[in-house]
Amino acid sequence: MAEINDLHTPERPVAGYVAVQIITLIASIIAIIWGVALAFAVAFPGPSGEWAAMGIFFAYIVNFPVGAITLALALVLRRGSPKLRRFCIITATIALLIPLLVHAIDRYNTRWKYKIVSCPDTALPRNFG
Repeated sequence: MAEINDLHTPERPVAGYVAVQIITLIASIIAIIWGVALAFAVAFPGPSGEWAAMGIFFAYIVNFPVGAITLALALVLRRGSPKLRRFCIITATIALLIPLLVHAIDRYNTRWKYKIVSCPDTALPRNFG
């Protein structure tokens, strides 16, 4: 018959699960660095700024799948390291939120940069539509 202390001893982490956690953690940190770089590229687009909006697309393409896979594996692999699991959940959540941050930065920039200024009709030239 099992004693009470045997029932409450924590299970040792499985080495394969810990390796998967480390790989997904590294991928998630790389995706966070990529997303922060894209956020700066969108926030400070440079002289022309034509391709700055592509940063939103690239942030969604890279960060969203990496964050979703990291979060799914962190929630499924319960026999891995508990500390790594918490860190994977945190980094996956940050990686999932970065595309939304990049999109918000772009919306803020375009809202103020291309603000339409109303002018009276008399200020327009006669041949203007």
